[in-house]
Amino acid sequence: MTATATKTTTNAPKTHVVPVLTKTQLVNMLVNLPKGNNFVTIIARTVPAMNKTGNPFYDSAIKDFNIRKIAEVNGAIQFNYEAAVNRQLVREGQEADFTAQAPTWGNRVGSSCVIEHKEQYYFYVKVEKSLGYAYVNLQGLPLDTKEVNKWLKSRKPSDTQGTDKEIMVRKYAIANLVAITINGMKYTII
Repeated sequence: MTATATKTTTNAPKTHVVPVLTKTQLVNMLVNLPKGNNFVTIIARTVPAMNKTGNPFYDSAIKDFNIRKIAEVNGAIQFNYEAAVNRQLVREGQEADFTAQAPTWGNRVGSSCVIEHKEQYYFYVKVEKSLGYAYVNLQGLPLDTKEVNKWLKSRKPSDTQGTDKEIMVRKYAIANLVAITINGMKYTII
C-alpha cells in the first residue's frame, strides 16, 4: 500500500507586520548605530518652506501653514560630508580641497548622526534619490502640486562646495518621520 501526500493550500492573504518604533526608540537606535555609512529610506511629513504673504495655504489665525509635504527619500546617514564633497570634486576633475565648516547649529549626540537642538532631535541625510512626494492638507487630502509650487520659497544650492553637482544634505526632525527603512528593516514611527 502506498501513501499519497496531499498538498494543502489556503487562500488566506499573506500579512506582513511592520514593526513600530517610538521616536525615542528611533533616536536610541540611531545613536547606537555602528560607525560608517548607513543607507536609509525615509518617509517624512513636513511643512514646506513657503512664502506667507497672500498665500492661501497660510492660516494667520493659527499662524501656521495648513499644508504638509509627504516625501520619500533614499539616502545615507552617518556619512562623512567633507569626504563626499571631495570625492565629487575628483569625479568632476577638480582638486579635492574642500574643508567642511564646523556645525553651528545644535549638538551632536556622541559620534552619531543625531543632533539635539532645543530638546528636539534631528538627523542629516545625504540625499541620493527622491522617490516621490505629494502635498496634502491637514485632513490628508491631496493638493494640486502646480498650485502649491507657486508659493514655495526658492531653494538656493550650496555655494561652499565648489561642485557642479551638489552633494545634497537635508536635516530631518525625528518628530516629522512617518517611517524609516534601515539595515533592510522597515519601521513605522509613532
